[in-house]
Amino acid sequence: MSSLYEEVELIENAISEILYNDEPINLEALDTLVQAKVATIQNGLESLCKIRARKLANLASLEQENKRLAEKAMRENKSLVRLEDYIHSMLKRSGEKKIEAGTFTVGTRISNSVWVAPDFNNPDYMRTKTIVEPDKTAIKDAIKGGAQIDGAAIVTKENLSIK
Repeated sequence: MSSLYEEVELIENAISEILYNDEPINLEALDTLVQAKVATIQNGLESLCKIRARKLANLASLEQENKRLAEKAMRENKSLVRLEDYIHSMLKRSGEKKIEAGTFTVGTRISNSVWVAPDFNNPDYMRTKTIVEPDKTAIKDAIKGGAQIDGAAIVTKENLSIK
């Protein structure tokens, strides 16, 4: 089975033969080939758009499944936190610091962390993160205004529209 590109190329080659050979141009054959080319492209584009639609549907389905799995993972995480809290409470009730429970050793360790209030604003203990990146809006406006900026240009794209 040949590709759309190959089919169109064959028709274009046949059109070229009619146009560039030494014989008089057969307008009826030329018209038939031009119509065949248009029909081939239309049918091919329809097939490609159907494939695209299936891929979009598959992508939407995968995104939905990803959302479902993320929600399930969140529920499992909450369940795990509750279970660990329960295990911790049972260890505390035992009065022991460490308990051998079959193949597991259940115990606690002490750690320290710093809690900071949401409105904390002590300048002596603040750090600043700086992000340096091109200001594309300013660059675009400057170029449109006639400025020459090394390493920057306005690029015109032709975007596909399928409705």
